[in-house]
Amino acid sequence: MDKNKIPYGAYCYGRGGRNDKCPYWEFVGVKKIYENSKENCEFYSICDNNEKCGTSLGTTCEASVIRCNYLDLLDETEETLLWDQVKECGINEPE
Repeated sequence: MDKNKIPYGAYCYGRGGRNDKCPYWEFVGVKKIYENSKENCEFYSICDNNEKCGTSLGTTCEASVIRCNYLDLLDETEETLLWDQVKECGINEPE
């Protein structure tokens, strides 16, 4: 892997914006966290009985699944900020 291909800055994209993304950042998909129940949904208390969690704005229980191929890191629960294209590698970041 060539660390020189990683854009300069705190994000996984360069001066060209999100269209100038790091070749190692990859959007894999979206994963439902609640899987047919409200137990794993952090918005459980605001979902009424007629609404499934995740069916409207403010009640989402889905996570973007992102891979950083440079670090061989897969984030399935948005524990990192890779979903917002914030670097985890620290390469070519300003001091």
